[in-house]
Amino acid sequence: MLSSTWGAPQAARKEASKKWFESISARVADLAQMTSQQADDLLRALCSPPVYFCHEPSVRKLVTLRKKVESHLENKGVEWLYERYQQLSPAAQKAFLSLLKMR
Repeated sequence: MLSSTWGAPQAARKEASKKWFESISARVADLAQMTSQQADDLLRALCSPPVYFCHEPSVRKLVTLRKKVESHLENKGVEWLYERYQQLSPAAQKAFLSLLKMR
């Protein structure tokens, strides 16, 4: 009885996980056309998948997708750094600029 009680939610969780992964994989496929901001948003989504994400074959592939996006952003260089800078609080932006001036 207990297995049938938990079976349906587990199946729904697996299906939701699979759909999320398919969706995020499709977004990674469009990486070359993305702005730095869009790619950075994608990286954040890859770094914090939904709590229900448990599709085991996809969990391992998630790391590969994340590395692909990170590599893309590293190649964007200064544009990506500027995007990250824009996301800092005003105090953190000031601290960052002070650090650059010291170097």
